[in-house]
Amino acid sequence: MEPRRLSEAAKAIWQNPKKLVAVSVVSYWELAIKAKEGIFQIDDVGKWWDRRVMPYVDLETVPVREEHVSELLRLPDIHKDPFDRMLIAQARSEDMWLVTPDDHIGEYQIKIVW
Repeated sequence: MEPRRLSEAAKAIWQNPKKLVAVSVVSYWELAIKAKEGIFQIDDVGKWWDRRVMPYVDLETVPVREEHVSELLRLPDIHKDPFDRMLIAQARSEDMWLVTPDDHIGEYQIKIVW
C-alpha cells in the first residue's frame, strides 16, 4: 500500500482520526495470486502485507462472509473482475466506503472515494 499514491480525498479520509480504515482479505488474496503469477514482483507476500498494508489499518481485515457471497450473487454484471466484484459486495453488505480509482465501480450503488 502506498498512501502517497492516494488521491487527496482518500488521504483526507485516511488521515481523519474519526474514520476507521479496514482492508478486505480479498485484497490480500488478489495480491497473493498476482504475485504467484509474476504480475507483482513480491517475494514474500505475507511479510509485504504485514509491512506495507497492516500498519495503515485501524481494524482487522474484513473476512469474506456468507452475506457477502449472497450480495455478490445480486450484483449486476457491470464489472467483470472477480476480486473487485467481491469488494463491491462487501462494501454494499457492510455499508462501507470503497477507496478506488476504478470508474466502473462507480456504476454500482456503493459509496466510493477517490
